[in-house]
Amino acid sequence: MDKIMNIIDKLAVKAHDEVLPQFSIADDVMTRIGLMKRNGQGLLPLELFAGVTAVAATIVLFFSLQALQTLLNPMYQLLAPNQGVTLW
Repeated sequence: MDKIMNIIDKLAVKAHDEVLPQFSIADDVMTRIGLMKRNGQGLLPLELFAGVTAVAATIVLFFSLQALQTLLNPMYQLLAPNQGVTLW
């Protein structure tokens, strides 16, 4: 067990002493964003996709809450047709 711990310690020291390469991709990203704006394409497809996704998520959330309400309250199915009827 000590042999394994020594190997792990040596690997940890080597990893700590290793020099990491430094590079930046900020210029490439900014160039690509600039090209998207110049082409007139912009972010419109992304915005449309986000909007459609938000609508779909809202619909799923609505049905999920309805199903959860039905599961949590077993009497809901008995009273569901008569929700507008007052008891008094």
